[in-house]
Amino acid sequence: MKSRKSSSGWLPLESVAFRWLLVPRLLGAFLVHISDCDETYNYWEPAHHLLYGGGFQTWEYSPTYALRSYGYILIHMFPLLATNTTNKLIAFYLVRVILAAVCALCEAYFYRAVAVRFGPVIARRTLLLLAGSCGMYIAAPAFLPSSFSMCLGMIALGAWFQREYTVAIFAVAVSSLVGWPFSAVLGIPIALDVVLYKRRPLLFIWWCLISFVMVSVPLVAIDSVYYGRPVLAPLNIVLYNVFGKGGPNLYGVEPLSYYLINGVLNFNVVFILALLAPLAVEFQTRPGIVHILQVFWEVLITVLGRGGSYVDTLKNILSAYQGNVPGAGIFIRSRDYRKVVQPMIIWMIIFFTRPHKEERFLFPIYPLFCLSAVVTLHLLPEILTVVLGVARMPRLLRRFFISHLPTLTLVVFLLLSLSRAVALHIGYGAPMDVYKSLNSHQILSFTEQFPEVTEVNVCVGKEWHRFPSSFFLPNNKSVLFASLLHIRSTFFLPNNKWNLRFLESDFKGQLPGLYSRHDNSTSVIPDHMNDLNREEPSRYFHLEKCHFLVDLDLPKTTPLQPRYSQDTGHWETVVRRPFLDTRRSHRLFRAFYVPWLSAQYTHYADYVLLRNKLLFVK
Repeated sequence: MKSRKSSSGWLPLESVAFRWLLVPRLLGAFLVHISDCDETYNYWEPAHHLLYGGGFQTWEYSPTYALRSYGYILIHMFPLLATNTTNKLIAFYLVRVILAAVCALCEAYFYRAVAVRFGPVIARRTLLLLAGSCGMYIAAPAFLPSSFSMCLGMIALGAWFQREYTVAIFAVAVSSLVGWPFSAVLGIPIALDVVLYKRRPLLFIWWCLISFVMVSVPLVAIDSVYYGRPVLAPLNIVLYNVFGKGGPNLYGVEPLSYYLINGVLNFNVVFILALLAPLAVEFQTRPGIVHILQVFWEVLITVLGRGGSYVDTLKNILSAYQGNVPGAGIFIRSRDYRKVVQPMIIWMIIFFTRPHKEERFLFPIYPLFCLSAVVTLHLLPEILTVVLGVARMPRLLRRFFISHLPTLTLVVFLLLSLSRAVALHIGYGAPMDVYKSLNSHQILSFTEQFPEVTEVNVCVGKEWHRFPSSFFLPNNKSVLFASLLHIRSTFFLPNNKWNLRFLESDFKGQLPGLYSRHDNSTSVIPDHMNDLNREEPSRYFHLEKCHFLVDLDLPKTTPLQPRYSQDTGHWETVVRRPFLDTRRSHRLFRAFYVPWLSAQYTHYADYVLLRNKLLFVK
């Protein structure tokens, strides 16, 4: 059995839904580029250090501040213990595949909960939107706490929909303690429902305490070992963001339009429908509002179209509609529908008003965008029937438009999502391809011809934020699990043959530093770290010592950001990949790929790997 029949129509089984969802998720694991340097330096780099030794450490991982949890990192690294792979690229993509598969499982659970609470029609459409969403395609394989919270948020909301309150409370606790503390916002409607509406405050308090103890005790134990002192990382990050000197306002301060544009790019028409969901729910659950809207339209059309007296018209309409309120006969689930929109509204009120805005901050409500849009689509026909009927649209045309609106919306959504995903891969996939080429036989065999080169320095200037992680640097010693096991011996040695080095550029914030080579490197307080994003000149490397250099070869230059590829006496281009030049490309066609047209209205620069001729001399 691959599906089941219900009174409201066909419904795929959860196992079938999982397989449908798994296809785009696995594609994302291999094709989605790392778009957020926070993912690289705050998560992949500590993971690399725990597994292989060596890697970059941000100020958040300094024991002085201890804002990030090593427990979160370890959860993602333990599957690699079973494989015992020594190939870092394989390890990188294996973690991404696991993240993608887990997200698909959580989506399947969320889909089942939607089917139980809202029925097959809404469940089927939600499944389609989840599977086809470019936003979910991007967020699912991301090694980020917000993606972790997105998955657990689906578990929490799905359990809430099915009245499994203990599961919902525990999922919120894991999400906020292990993942991202601010994801607890998703638990506000759950708490209000359990305490105020269900009147079960003791259940809520008891399970909050149980969940806190079960999650925080092992978390504190792990982080205390790695930081060398008692640490509750979620508390530290909340205190920093609320009471810190500069707090989050030091990074990524953007206007409100940033989130609106992001929503349109990643969800297109679905994002607009999701924003309309609160209004649609109120219209559907309060028939009087629909009635008022209908009266308003009748008056407006009559006065503007016929020039009659609006007073007489209003009296006639009210008399005609007396005792016959439109919408009163609809099957109304006011509380159910509000359960969909409440978490999204609360999240948007809090995060849309904060100065610091990042795309990843929206990840936890990405599934709610899909479900809210479906709710709007489900309720819209009744509202349009009123509006279009009053607007004097012919009956056959009106019925055709309303009956085909969901299908038309889904088709447009899927086409635009595919277009966006293709545009991202073509336009921004070059950095990961270039860094992967460091592991090619061509590069490795060439460097092996120079045994005197004991350390290979790969340098990067203005492109530091597109470094996908040290997992992309070759490893010749195949050292695994050095720091993870807190063991140091002649076998467990850090692999330092290939290093990434920073060149000074026009960026004047704080770059991450290298982890200490000390035995207890994670508990050593590093020098030259600050929590104010002040530039640390100690991070910069000498250009003449760079064996390779990665750069985006743009026409515009500055004294600190020259076109290195033009210095042919010093540098030789080894690898070249096209990368979108956003300044010279049309906004629409750089955001969405349109066959033939995109090639005409977009321009590309070369993303290059350069080899230092002066250091490789036979």
